Amino acid sequence: MVTHRFLVTLHENENMKQLLADRKLAIGCLDTWLLSKLTLGAIYVTEPSSSSSTGLFDPYQQDWGYTILKLIHFPTQILPEITDTAGKVIATSNPAIFGIPIQIGAMVNISLMIKYRVFEKTDIW
Repeated sequence: MVTHRFLVTLHENENMKQLLADRKLAIGCLDTWLLSKLTLGAIYVTEPSSSSSTGLFDPYQQDWGYTILKLIHFPTQILPEITDTAGKVIATSNPAIFGIPIQIGAMVNISLMIKYRVFEKTDIW
């Protein structure tokens, strides 16, 4: 599980401890990284289906599992905001990347495709 490996690494790595103290340490999923890169760091979010794979997500609250994270002393300030991305524009890419700003919508994955019944190419709006 991501939690234990991360906590051990944080405990043993002085550079990570300093980044945490300086509030420059962050953790996220692939979607978090992509959005951050495409917006040059302006957006720091993830969505429920990605965050659920971390072992840190509480599916009943649809948020990070803050109770258990507090018990294991996990630094919750490094976690991205969880946002519903389905059918929404959640960011605009920085124009310096592609030459023009491009709207960024849902980070498509299989669970969202099933939830919203996207089975054919023409089903995506």
